Amino acid sequence: MKEYSFLHALYLSFFSRQFYYDVISRWKGTGLAYLAALLALCTLPGVMKMQADVSTYINREAAMYIRQLPLITISKGELSISEPEPYIIKDEKTGDPFMIIDTTGSMNSLRGSKAMVLFTKRTIVLGRDGHESRTFNLSDFGDKVVIDRGSAFDFMDSFVETFPFIYYPVSLFFSWLLNTLLAVLYAVFGGMVARGTGASLDFKSLVRLAAVSLTPVLLSGALLTLAGVAVPFWWLVSVITPLGYITYAVKSIPLPDVKG
Repeated sequence: MKEYSFLHALYLSFFSRQFYYDVISRWKGTGLAYLAALLALCTLPGVMKMQADVSTYINREAAMYIRQLPLITISKGELSISEPEPYIIKDEKTGDPFMIIDTTGSMNSLRGSKAMVLFTKRTIVLGRDGHESRTFNLSDFGDKVVIDRGSAFDFMDSFVETFPFIYYPVSLFFSWLLNTLLAVLYAVFGGMVARGTGASLDFKSLVRLAAVSLTPVLLSGALLTLAGVAVPFWWLVSVITPLGYITYAVKSIPLPDVKG
């Protein structure tokens, strides 16, 4: 029976030889379930920061455009407004156009324009740097849709509230895939270190050891994100640190023959 648990790993993984010996000799499996649990914890600060950034952008940037939004009605696939056209929504800081509404047919393209969105009578055209990227048909919006400033602000508020519930599982899934790949690569490295010491470790045990060796850098990264501290070349530190820990674990402990 293993002596140390997940909670012990959150601090003992930084320094304890006995802990790593316990991981190798008494823990079971590949350690990927442990890695998933660790990432579920370490992903939270990044999600919190992203939500704060999204909220700040919407409150400062998106609100600037929404304040200029006219009453828009889309009925049976056709858009109409009660303002003179073309109606231009601008970036208040630069004066550049951001969105153009023109249902008269005089403008059907964003080529040569700095605007990113063009509403025509029957389409929405998205563009970037004066080039069109995609066109959507307004008939996909249903029989009748009314958009005003109030509904736009309500939508943005709902988006901010639901964003972390969408972003968190997606971020966690891809983070787990990436770190699983890293754990496998570190396990290969650990196998080379083990052969150099004369220890006999099967691959499952090496993957488990590698997964746990990721703890210090993942937890440190999460704490730095939470504190809002940016470390130069952190990506390099996060690659090298687990190599040091898996070497420390294999070389520092008198390892017996282990079968995962």
